[in-house]
Amino acid sequence: MTIDGLTLYTCVNELKTTIIGAKVEKVFQPLKEEIGLALRSPSANLRLLISLNAGECRIHLTQVSKTNPAKPPTFCMLLRKYLTSARITGISQVGLERIVKVAFEGRDELGSTRILALNCEFMGKYSNIILTDENEKILGAAKAVPFGVSSVRQVLPGMLYALPPSSKLNPLIVSPETFGELMESSGNRPVAKFLIQTFQGVSTQTADEITARFAPPESPPFSRADQSRFIENCLGFFKDTASGNGPFTIAFDSESNPRFFSAVPYRTQDFTIQKTYPDANAMLDAFYIEKSKIESFNRKKASLNKQLKKALDKLTKKLRIQNDALLGADKAERDRKYGDLIMAHIYQLKRGMDRAVVTDYETEKTVEIPLDTKLPPAANAQKYYKRYNKLKKSAEIHAKYIEETRKELDFLESTLESLNTCETTDELSEVRYDMVKAGYIGEKPGQKASAPTAEASSPHRFTSSDGFVILAGKNNRQNDVLSMKTAAPDDIWMHTQKIPGSHVIIKTNGKSVPERTLFEAAVIAASHSRAKTSTKVPVDYTEKKHIKKPGGAKPGFVIYDHFQTFIVDPDEKLVGKLKSSG
Repeated sequence: MTIDGLTLYTCVNELKTTIIGAKVEKVFQPLKEEIGLALRSPSANLRLLISLNAGECRIHLTQVSKTNPAKPPTFCMLLRKYLTSARITGISQVGLERIVKVAFEGRDELGSTRILALNCEFMGKYSNIILTDENEKILGAAKAVPFGVSSVRQVLPGMLYALPPSSKLNPLIVSPETFGELMESSGNRPVAKFLIQTFQGVSTQTADEITARFAPPESPPFSRADQSRFIENCLGFFKDTASGNGPFTIAFDSESNPRFFSAVPYRTQDFTIQKTYPDANAMLDAFYIEKSKIESFNRKKASLNKQLKKALDKLTKKLRIQNDALLGADKAERDRKYGDLIMAHIYQLKRGMDRAVVTDYETEKTVEIPLDTKLPPAANAQKYYKRYNKLKKSAEIHAKYIEETRKELDFLESTLESLNTCETTDELSEVRYDMVKAGYIGEKPGQKASAPTAEASSPHRFTSSDGFVILAGKNNRQNDVLSMKTAAPDDIWMHTQKIPGSHVIIKTNGKSVPERTLFEAAVIAASHSRAKTSTKVPVDYTEKKHIKKPGGAKPGFVIYDHFQTFIVDPDEKLVGKLKSSG
């Protein structure tokens, strides 16, 4: 979401107490639509962020330091020229519009005082940062707006800066009488629409909140008494929100995704989790940090998913070709049979015959065998024997290739299942590491694949109804560590039968494992496998001492014996219950 005028108002008021008097040490432009100012104030070093991203335009202090491009963009160089070593002398907002002016005082090359301003316009895709001098002349802008782009308002170096046109009123200074007149002249417009179109700083969410809190149940026009109460409540809401007293709140959904922020809690934004922050700047920084982490996680996950699907498609096509070649090798037995029949009836055959019609003594059926007229009967038999040996050898080779391809497919399918269950960036890094080491993702020239962390991240942890700890790997790297290092010899190991999924370990501590715990662990294994949406899933289990990892095997691959099999249905509710008690 983007910042609204009311939240921006409280943020700017906070910045007045922190950045005025601070000196600009450095100017950064880590992204095309983001400027960062490193500031030094008497009390602290600060970092001011200004974003023009259409969905995230805003200004606030931040704790995040981002990597900058090797070659600074042109606008960044312009700001460095004018703002480096300048001091911030003021910051103000145009009413409750999403326009903020940051004033600076610096020195030119001759040492003379130079007055400058950054005019930050937060207007979605039209957001801009415009640098002006003391005469409001434009020195440069993040986005130039020539005549060909807009016939209403141009933004070009040398032109005078003018505010974007607006007829909206500031609700913090409007009188109740004016508010009432505006309501009466609005006709039967919905309340939310009236608020958005009439007042500065009112977002759709704010208009909906005010309507839900204060609007009478009937549609406009309201009675005099209802209108009076509505106006009083509206103006009170605006003042409370802009007071800076908070509580400054971020609403998170059930999956911990940040969904909404406001200078006071909104009843209409009733998400699962609500967190409060000491001020508007901290709230905005926290919201966008979390949002950025989630977006980065989703981008990385989507990229790995695309690469995995591409590798799977390639291997599936390869397996189909190998199977076709193996079917061609089935002709080998027929050729051997032809050779045997020619030799058994050689006394009946002569050179120059184009076919031999003979009896198969095993089936008592007549068989017609094509012959090469240029070759004697014995040479025809040898020709069939030679082709038989060639096809037989080819079949053995293709059978070996098919086995290797199927192992690769199993690895990729288990990796895809691991990717689907990843919850953190570290877990994504482990999946990527497995893919790099297996050769499915190439590193940049000069780089070597390195483990994302010294140790694998933590597996899923559960507690059975009988009190046994159950562990389930989240990816192939974890599966290896869990099965080959974490598990004791007498722990119970589980895995879905011939289906990619998690390795599951029941920590026995030398105790006998009850049937109920075995069943619950099997359900966990089925629910953390590719068969999680199926029913009647076979889950093999054995003691850890009966599993081993062949030399050179890909991550997550083991072989086992002395096993038994459970047939269970995946059950996410049971899994959630066991996990919450662990």
